[in-house]
Amino acid sequence: PALGRVKVLRPLWGGGKVPGLGGGGSRWDPELTHSKWVLLNIAYDLYARCTSAVLASKQHAPLHLRVMDWHVDALRDLTVHAVFTSRGQERYRITTWVGCVGVLTGMRPGHFSVSINYRETGGGLHRNFGGLLSKSWPLSFLVRDVLDRGHSYAEAVQRLATSRLIGPCYIVVCGTRPEEGVVLTRDRLSQDRQQQLSQQPFRRVRGKSVRWVVQTNIDHWVTEPKPTDEFLVLNSLERACNFSKAVQLLKWSWTNERALVRAGFAAMAAEEVMSCDTVYQTLMRPGTGLFQS
Repeated sequence: PALGRVKVLRPLWGGGKVPGLGGGGSRWDPELTHSKWVLLNIAYDLYARCTSAVLASKQHAPLHLRVMDWHVDALRDLTVHAVFTSRGQERYRITTWVGCVGVLTGMRPGHFSVSINYRETGGGLHRNFGGLLSKSWPLSFLVRDVLDRGHSYAEAVQRLATSRLIGPCYIVVCGTRPEEGVVLTRDRLSQDRQQQLSQQPFRRVRGKSVRWVVQTNIDHWVTEPKPTDEFLVLNSLERACNFSKAVQLLKWSWTNERALVRAGFAAMAAEEVMSCDTVYQTLMRPGTGLFQS
């Protein structure tokens, strides 16, 4: 019932950018009331499972991999790949769901790509709605605004690291240069820490030098979860470990994008990284414009 009274928030979220949504229901589905639409667009800020990573060689544009897991089977049939243009020129492209106004996975070709991972810090539901009422950014709406307005990797990282958010999260950003990749561990008001791709050691993987950062749903500095942690957190370490093992078994051909795509999706198919809850997988390379879901 409380969600039905948040119409005051509509101007913050772009108001009428999605025709037919709001009021008593949508033109596509009369059961999609305004309150249900709001919940669809902020639910990720409350709970979801996912894996994001940035990989790079010493000389070539980095690669951004993203696995979206959510225990909502219907989302698979609503998943779309969308390209946003302005005056005939492409601005950014995303993987999203029909009816979702914000962006959780997107790329501005030639500049940067972004993915959001859920972060649990306790007291999420009530504090997230408190953030809504204080006009903090819903995560997905901030990402969309950054993709639309951002002109560089550095600018995107700065905004994503400092903007007020309705909920904590992990934000993974990939640029166009070999050293441009970062995991931002965010609280609602500021970032807790950064994990820079440039600070990771190169490893020899089938004759190639590769380094990477991988983020699941646990702080990257945590090496042993507490016995009281929920399954999402316990499973996060296993997913990160399995992803890294898969990376070291694959051949990374940075100048052959067809082979690079095969390796990327193979890494995302590692045990536990891909699961029965996986809704979509996306591979992004802003330096070359490569984007596949």
